[in-house]
Amino acid sequence: MGLMDQAVNAYESPGKQTDGVAQGLLDEVKKLVVTAFSGAFGVPEDQIVCRPITPVRASITVDDMEFIADAMNVRVGVEGATVTFKLKIRCPQCQTVIRTVKVRTLSEIGAAVAKKCGRHTCSVGKAAAPVPVVPPVEETVETKLPGGKGAKTGK
Repeated sequence: MGLMDQAVNAYESPGKQTDGVAQGLLDEVKKLVVTAFSGAFGVPEDQIVCRPITPVRASITVDDMEFIADAMNVRVGVEGATVTFKLKIRCPQCQTVIRTVKVRTLSEIGAAVAKKCGRHTCSVGKAAAPVPVVPPVEETVETKLPGGKGAKTGK
């Protein structure tokens, strides 16, 4: 093996080690998030679909509800991490995320789902509004200016 081959192997091997560490951290976060979610909300772990996004954030889906889990102080093999959950509230028609709500209990999930958001205007399912007919500019000017149609000119 020549110097070039050794250099290439030295260059590629830290990347492989880093990928292994990153995957280990993602797996650790996934286990942590699923266990914390199950404990907080009483959902069996086999019903929780968890997709790690970053080494400290994961997306959870349960019964068509989507949550974002943020884990803090996560280290492989070290306990003491904390997890917070945010429920994504979506418009039932267009599926746009209207808001996210931090939830800690099952009743807070219920309150977030039951609350209606009046600020979101959804365009799905609404008929297109008729376009107002705007009179030509000449007519508008004539009727508003003195001396226009029907105005007395003073002669």
